[in-house]
Amino acid sequence: MIVTLTPNPSLDLLFQADELRWDDANRLAPPRRRAGGQGINVARAVRELGGRSVAIAPLGGATGLELRAMLEGEGTGLRAVPIRGETRVFVGVRERATGRSLLLNPRGPEISPEERVLLLGEASAALSEERPAWLVCCGSLAPGLEPGFHATIGALAREHGVAFVPDCDGDALRLAAESGCDLLVPNAHEAARLLGAVVTDVDAAGRPPGAPPRAEL
Repeated sequence: MIVTLTPNPSLDLLFQADELRWDDANRLAPPRRRAGGQGINVARAVRELGGRSVAIAPLGGATGLELRAMLEGEGTGLRAVPIRGETRVFVGVRERATGRSLLLNPRGPEISPEERVLLLGEASAALSEERPAWLVCCGSLAPGLEPGFHATIGALAREHGVAFVPDCDGDALRLAAESGCDLLVPNAHEAARLLGAVVTDVDAAGRPPGAPPRAEL
């Protein structure tokens, strides 16, 4: 069993266009709509692979209701935390002519101190009731959540004897890594920001900043 927590979920609207025209109307076919956010994607992937998972997510407004209906309809386990703000809408447009994508990624709704407490409480309840092997806290932080939020979730996982994975970036990743975790999964750009050095391979990822490459044996 894997429990995921997505602090800033989204409704993803994914368009395709033959060519994007700036400062002009772009007539597009209806988008593919899906419940998004990295933790939700992890929970969905686990389910598709035959495993057991449940996603924790703060959901609000009409968009939040749509996400809940999508996840329930596809059979992805959900523990929703109601919030006053409207869940964000992510828009992606892929231009077929070039293969480039335009990504519009709102910051998301403000999470109040009271809603933060509810989110932590739901995570604690899930760890007690679901008894997972892993807790994965994924993605960006909604406004109102501090950079150390992933580290706080990691401490909660350790209290319950559950392995923890932070999947984030910048200060959030640094603080989570410093506080302790069982697995880090940064991409090359996130790893470079974490280490303060360009990461080109496994050797570079394990080398302190400024140190020479390891000699070949």
